[in-house]
Amino acid sequence: MVPIMDYALRALARRPLTQSELRRKLLHRGYEATEIGECLARLSEMGYLDDRQFAKDFVDASVCLRPSGRRRLLAELRVKGVPDSIAQREVEVALPYEREKNLAMEAAKKRLGTLAKAEPRDLARRLYQFLLRRGFGSELAKDVVKELIGLEE
Repeated sequence: MVPIMDYALRALARRPLTQSELRRKLLHRGYEATEIGECLARLSEMGYLDDRQFAKDFVDASVCLRPSGRRRLLAELRVKGVPDSIAQREVEVALPYEREKNLAMEAAKKRLGTLAKAEPRDLARRLYQFLLRRGFGSELAKDVVKELIGLEE
């Protein structure tokens, strides 16, 4: 079997991982819990494993690549094993209300092009639902829909 540190470093070289993700990989690979704990501690000391930096980078990349709201980002970070306190803080720092509203507006404008043939009432409903699926809050989605097409959900 490959030494645990070699395997962990190769896994981290492929893509950044949270402590939780790396722990799962190592457990699945058959390493013992004590070995895993020591390895994770060592990697954290070395700066290779940092959930706070992972969350910051993840949020920044997600916002640039596919505009999403706070709810979606928090859910994705939770799935990746980032502690809620860290995820909450990084999302709040990266997405103040105005920035989140701008992202919602940007996403909605892009979506309008594909919904152009819909009736105004149907358009408002579909645009609102689209924004909710993207993780934007209901009040924010209503405000964006109202601002773009003048109808409330």
